[in-house]
Order: sequence, then structure tokens, then C-alpha cells
Amino acid sequence: MYRLTVNVGFSAGHRLLGYDGKCISPHGHSYVADVQLRGPELDQLGMLYDFSALKSSVKSWIADNWDHAFLANDHDTELIEALRSVRDSRIFLFVNCNPTAENMARVLLDNLRVAIGESVYGVSIWETAEQCASFEYDTAPPSSPRRRYT
Repeated sequence: MYRLTVNVGFSAGHRLLGYDGKCISPHGHSYVADVQLRGPELDQLGMLYDFSALKSSVKSWIADNWDHAFLANDHDTELIEALRSVRDSRIFLFVNCNPTAENMARVLLDNLRVAIGESVYGVSIWETAEQCASFEYDTAPPSSPRRRYT
């Protein structure tokens, strides 16, 4: 099984609703998302997937949804109301959950699987240089990813 990884950095704010610690306060991180693909075969050029195309897809989704946005639990009405009162604020709502690195990894993975295919099997979200959370699917993809070249 071949594997490849790209990473994309971005900045976002969040807070953890109901948390008993410092992360109950709104704050931000310079995140890094590691996105992993795997597949059983290479194409005629010897590639599983074009790095540039993959990185472009990941960057595009993150730029449209998370970069320089505030990530919020959709039950955090106080925070959402405050953010909506700020002109030009960007908010991404997590449904029924906090925007933890674990939940971010799952949301990004699920969205990239729609865009790229089931060969996208894992995402790690780095909150700091020392800590990350990951989510991955256990099943191997049935075939190689949809190929896209730039």
C-alpha cells in the first residue's frame, strides 16, 4: 500500500464550551493539518496522487472554511452572538460538538473524502508543535484515488 502526506498551515480561533480549564476562553492557534492518502497502485507516472493537486484541494477547503475564522460549537450561543456582532467575522459551526483537534480532524477528513475520494484515509490536526490529534478510517480504499494533474 502506498501512502503520501501533505501538510497545510492555517490560523483560527476557538473555545471549548463547558471545558474546565483555560480553553473555555476564546483563543487561537496556528494549526497544521496533515492529510494522508493511500492506495494500492501508482499511475503511469509512478505517482499515487499529484502532490500539487492534493495540496491545492486541502488549502482551498481550509481557506474557504477555517482559515482566519472562529471555530465554534453550535450550542455556544453566547459566543456566536458576540462574533456575529463583529463586522467581517467568519464563523464555522461544529454541529453538537466542540471544535477540538479531534473533531476538526474528523470534519476535514469527511469533507476531503467527498472532494477527493476514499483514498483520503487520515487527518492529523496539530494545535502546537508538540501536540496533535488524528482521525482515520480503518478500511483500505477499493482502488486508487481519482487522479488530478495540474
